[in-house]
Amino acid sequence: MRNKNSIVFLINIFFLCACSAPVENPSESYEIVRQRKDGTASVNMTVFVKTPSAETVKKINDYLVNLSRNNYHYVNIDYFDDKLVAEIYFEKQSDPNISEEEKDRLFKHYIASMVLNKTTNFKQFFDIQKKEIIANY
Repeated sequence: MRNKNSIVFLINIFFLCACSAPVENPSESYEIVRQRKDGTASVNMTVFVKTPSAETVKKINDYLVNLSRNNYHYVNIDYFDDKLVAEIYFEKQSDPNISEEEKDRLFKHYIASMVLNKTTNFKQFFDIQKKEIIANY
């Protein structure tokens, strides 16, 4: 009986360790272009994805959300496939002197957005171009 209990205990420990394993940092795949923090209230990140694919963006998002979710009440992460566009996108979109054609050209590089709001329990990862939810966390 003792061996059986020991085996069950080890299996439980293994299961807990496997389930709570940290998400690996895919640092070679992305660069945080801009990050704005408001104490522990919120963090907003603009991320350039070096080799954009659905799988890569999901891995990056899982890592960044896992890293941020315990430190902030609100997390917003915007993903782009062009570094220059990531740096200027939101300023250009709100500039009345920029043509709609130029805004549309820039928009094509905005690939995904993650919003996590602990207060409202809203957690959604959205593919901007396909206009579909990638994941609800």
